[in-house]
Amino acid sequence: AIGLMCKPPRLGKTRPAAGLGQGTASRLAAAFLADTAALAEEVALRAHADRIAFHTPADAGAEMSALLPGWRLLPQAEGDLGQRMGAAFETLFATGATKALLIGADAPTLPPALLELALAHPAEAVVIPALDGGYCAIALRRSLPALLD
Repeated sequence: AIGLMCKPPRLGKTRPAAGLGQGTASRLAAAFLADTAALAEEVALRAHADRIAFHTPADAGAEMSALLPGWRLLPQAEGDLGQRMGAAFETLFATGATKALLIGADAPTLPPALLELALAHPAEAVVIPALDGGYCAIALRRSLPALLD
């Protein structure tokens, strides 16, 4: 199963707004979301994987439905990012998945082959690092809550 952690690209709600201006930052966030969703759809199609978009805020369901047609949409759980990701993984595994991949909505340039490798790799966890020191995707074979603490 593939999950996408996302939020609507609302004006004033993006970090790059300070340097780019709110309108440009919002359009950039919308483009990142669309491109990352298309990437996830491509990988899901080839892997025969379910896909769920986990959105925040919880009341953004209608807005996200317009942005991500065909996706199953669920609000993110409460808590910090690790708790929200843990809950998303629990939901992905509840679909019957034997491997789950969670992607951030701001990673539109990831090569599909890299995401496919993360899903196919036999390791318990595969982390795709980001240049800022964090990570942009993580794949798990089972729920590992301590990894997300």
